[in-house]
Amino acid sequence: MFPTTATTIVIGAASERGRIWSTIVFAFVWSTLVYDFVACWTWSPDGWAATLGTLDHAGGTPVHIAAGTSAFAYSLVLGKRAPVTHGEQNRPHNLDNLFIGTTLPWFGFNGGSGLTVGIRAALVGVVTNLAAFTGAFTWCMLDYFLLKPKHKITLFGFCMGSMAGLVCITPGSGYINVPASAFFGSISVYFDRKIKTLFKIDDPFDIFAQHRIGGFVGRL
Repeated sequence: MFPTTATTIVIGAASERGRIWSTIVFAFVWSTLVYDFVACWTWSPDGWAATLGTLDHAGGTPVHIAAGTSAFAYSLVLGKRAPVTHGEQNRPHNLDNLFIGTTLPWFGFNGGSGLTVGIRAALVGVVTNLAAFTGAFTWCMLDYFLLKPKHKITLFGFCMGSMAGLVCITPGSGYINVPASAFFGSISVYFDRKIKTLFKIDDPFDIFAQHRIGGFVGRL
């Protein structure tokens, strides 16, 4: 599941630009030569990152950081979409599906990463959802107070904030306590919103900001 998820994140950078067969080939090559190596470095007892004492419970490095960095490079190589939509808000066509896809998968993604059923899995679920809530709350508050002239809270913003918190909490979800997890969502949202406007690339899903930056903040 993890390599499939990571590859899906990278392929999002090719939205409306990549060709199907070249994308399939790229997905196979990337998952083999990039994801597999990073996952081995992180989770294998003999991996160089693991021997240095790195902790990653549910894939912050091999999934989010690796995929987010690769998506950034992929977007640069492919170039902008035609017609150019840079600067416009890309709204999803189905907010119900967006909400379901944002919230439900993470119950198993982080909670099931320990491959056991017990108190630790339950605690991982709690910290994951608390980080998602604080991320969503922070994003919505920033939208309400900073977006002018329309001060409004949207489901789209709620999901974007939730995703920022979920990505950020992924690497540390199995190692932190409940109160500490509340800060992950808010901090991730701050950096995501700040950094995504610095790079003038056509990133339809804000993959670099959400996954690369969020994963990196969570790893720290």
